Amino acid sequence: MASPEKIKAFQSSYSRCTLDPEFIQTFYKLFVTLSDQVQQYFAHIPPGRQIKMLEYALYLQMLAIDDSPDARECLLGLGDSHNSLTIKPHLYDHWLNSLVRAVEYYDGKLHPGIGEIWREVLGPGLELMKKRYTKDAKLTVIS
Repeated sequence: MASPEKIKAFQSSYSRCTLDPEFIQTFYKLFVTLSDQVQQYFAHIPPGRQIKMLEYALYLQMLAIDDSPDARECLLGLGDSHNSLTIKPHLYDHWLNSLVRAVEYYDGKLHPGIGEIWREVLGPGLELMKKRYTKDAKLTVIS
């Protein structure tokens, strides 16, 4: 788990980034264009819903940094949901890379190194979700 100072820096950065409505749009564009697999997953989902799904995932990640049992259960549920969509673990890395690129664009000029703090703070939650992946998952299509 990240130190209290890094968690505070993350939370402050999150607040600054999400003040700009373009932040989530930029994150989404980076994420979807990073991988053909991501494009395929989102192909049948209306753009507005895609953005809401990404905002929700980011929100859950933010809540989970305090390691509370409720937040952990939410992340496990999200991991199970992603597993039912056959979202492979490496796509979580794409998600984080896209997010960090957006953070560095919106907050990195004023706070160098903030992207690495985001990686450290969000990493454990993403690892938890990755562990929910099973190769036997049945594909569920969202529309």
